[in-house]
Amino acid sequence: MKRILLKNVTKPLIITGLLAGSLASPLSTKAAETSPIKTSNSISSYTTSEIPDPRTIGGTVSDLSEETIQKADPYIKLNGFRFEITDNTALQQVLTIDEYASVSAELSQMNTDINQELLDEETPTYQVFTPTENTISFYNSALEADPVFEEQAKATKGVTKVVSHWWGWNIYLNDSDTKALRNIAIGGGTLSAISVKLAPILPGPGAIVALIAEIITISAGGLTALLIENNEGKGVILRLNKTFITPFPALTWVKPQ
Repeated sequence: MKRILLKNVTKPLIITGLLAGSLASPLSTKAAETSPIKTSNSISSYTTSEIPDPRTIGGTVSDLSEETIQKADPYIKLNGFRFEITDNTALQQVLTIDEYASVSAELSQMNTDINQELLDEETPTYQVFTPTENTISFYNSALEADPVFEEQAKATKGVTKVVSHWWGWNIYLNDSDTKALRNIAIGGGTLSAISVKLAPILPGPGAIVALIAEIITISAGGLTALLIENNEGKGVILRLNKTFITPFPALTWVKPQ
């Protein structure tokens, strides 16, 4: 696996991280259950003026379906610090106008989240850019970002990192951090109080801290049950698939590491 580290190909570089972030209003249950809006006919080409607002497609809220992600994925690549469309014409040929609007907005928001994380100077984090996998991974320390240490951790108690894809994130929590998140969920509290507790655990964009805090306020019991059920001694992976219900993503599944 080829990894590229910012400015230094042998040691991770400290980059400041946005871990506290500003909080958005909680997701509404009704909005969170809204199904993706699908259109049957693909559009071969269209102008910017024809592309609808992804938040109001069909007069309701639209999200990014797994089907849309799979269709768009071959045409989106990591270029430096940004995810970019490599062939816009080809992408338009495989997506509907609605799908293209969602993909474009998703791409823009993810690049904004990553840019904010790289520019913030309050909390250090460590990044590994992996163009071959089209991902940017965030770690809490240089040691955790070391590939040898990571392989050893995978075989024992798991790893903690946030892997950014253009469509959202996979959050890896080792056994200890999974239990810490479980305890935070059980303890509950206000959004701000929960976020303060989450910040030392979760590396990467502050939007992630805000989202997990929102999930806890909405369904602490549900999240706690998922963490307990899926932690087999090496922690868990949480997939956050971004939607346009709020600027933050939605939890789509939890799996064992």
